[in-house]
Amino acid sequence: MASLVEIFNRSLKLLGADVITDISEDTKEAEACRTAWPTLRDSILRSHPWNCAIKRINLVQNVDEPLDDYKYSYQLPTNCLRVINTFPESRFSVEQNLILSNENELGIKYIFRQEDTTKYDPSLVEVFVYGLAAELCYQFTASTSREDSLMVKMEDRLAEARRNDGREGVIKDPRRSNWLRAKMGGS
Repeated sequence: MASLVEIFNRSLKLLGADVITDISEDTKEAEACRTAWPTLRDSILRSHPWNCAIKRINLVQNVDEPLDDYKYSYQLPTNCLRVINTFPESRFSVEQNLILSNENELGIKYIFRQEDTTKYDPSLVEVFVYGLAAELCYQFTASTSREDSLMVKMEDRLAEARRNDGREGVIKDPRRSNWLRAKMGGS
């Protein structure tokens, strides 16, 4: 349960840079972290359906009908990074900040921009620490080989964090699988 300052400082320490006491301080370290953080955070959160960054919501239908293949459009939440699925399950398309569907009522399960770093799993924190360090590496060390090394470490931690995160949750009972029932001749 790391604070944003702790994540920034762990990354800065990996680079041998000075640590910060507040994210808003007027130092090159704080400025570099503040600049790199939003894109890095959103990219990593979007890359996997992290348990700490999933929400479900019922959407409100837009008045304007979409063109072409869909009957209805819905405004996506402003913090939506990626739609995982819809309920009821249906064909959909995401275009700009809208989701298009033929369902007259639609809910979504989505990855949201989780800004509260204390909600991150410890293995996800490691991904952010190494990812931020890799992002800032050349700026503070002028070393591309060190940057590459940090990127490899970040990717290793990312794979581990995804495995850890994926182990939490309900395993779908294979007896309930539509594919398996069809394969076995059942209905």
